[in-house]
Amino acid sequence: MRYLRAVKGLTRRDRIRNETVRAELDVEPILDSIKKQQLKWFGHMVRMEEDRQAKRIWQTKTIQKRPRGRPKKTWNDVVAENLEKRNKTWNEARTMARDKNSWTGFVHNLT
Repeated sequence: MRYLRAVKGLTRRDRIRNETVRAELDVEPILDSIKKQQLKWFGHMVRMEEDRQAKRIWQTKTIQKRPRGRPKKTWNDVVAENLEKRNKTWNEARTMARDKNSWTGFVHNLT
């Protein structure tokens, strides 16, 4: 935000909200950009061939006792949350991701 404010010629003392600065410069929030990249990678992983090492590691399930306390949030959990916010289930997303054009449209759809 410091960079965007400098581009706009503003300081924090001007008391203009970050959302306003981003809207005027037509820049999306960084968290939205990260979510899009995660969904793009998910689609890439779904379309990837089964013998690729990255896909084999992604599909591997570890068999070990989990430590006490709250479970760690996995990458799959984060992707599932992003899909849920866009009203898609995991299976619907896997089916849609097999078609690259429809998946790209889904990922870049502003919702």
